[in-house]
Amino acid sequence: IELSLNFRHPWLASSPADFWQRWHITLSSWLRDYVYIPLGGNQNQHSSHPRRRTAINIVITFALGGLWHGAAWNFVLWGLLHAALILIWRTVSSSNFKSPGSVSTILTFMLISTSWLLFRESDMAFIGRNIFESRGELQVAAALAATTLLYSTPLWLHAIIDQPRIEKLWTQNDVSRTAAFTALTLTSFIGILLLRASTSAEFIYFRF
Repeated sequence: IELSLNFRHPWLASSPADFWQRWHITLSSWLRDYVYIPLGGNQNQHSSHPRRRTAINIVITFALGGLWHGAAWNFVLWGLLHAALILIWRTVSSSNFKSPGSVSTILTFMLISTSWLLFRESDMAFIGRNIFESRGELQVAAALAATTLLYSTPLWLHAIIDQPRIEKLWTQNDVSRTAAFTALTLTSFIGILLLRASTSAEFIYFRF
């Protein structure tokens, strides 16, 4: 059985739009082909306000993408948040502001990770209360950011070592390749054991 590639190192994405070219590729491709493009996509030259029309198409597409996950307001807001991230990122990028690739990747990772709060929690009052109560608590925010990066270490290691530039190094020495992948596997396994939660939770996609 040959399955379609559905995830392509999404945590190495350098922008929110790049993330959706790497994450849940079958869903994002379907939304692009059957929602975004039929709405006009970014080909809106005949519109009196082409940029506005493109923005509306993006918002509609991601709102429907949120509804695909569930008929609840938190999923709609989750989709709208991703649309907003893409539009804001485009606006900043068009202003000739350039940031190093590593900075863009880390910033994208933190923004996407934060968006999962809306995906996971259906109690909007709980989300609003905690966001506003935590405002200004930079130490808490820094601790959460550090924890998120720490938990994602195995993912980063695997994604980095799987890059074509790194892979070329292994072709010269099979022994070093075997040793590197063995060390990576052991490191990832130990990291998962050390960072695992003390209690188990239902896998989020079992809801759908």
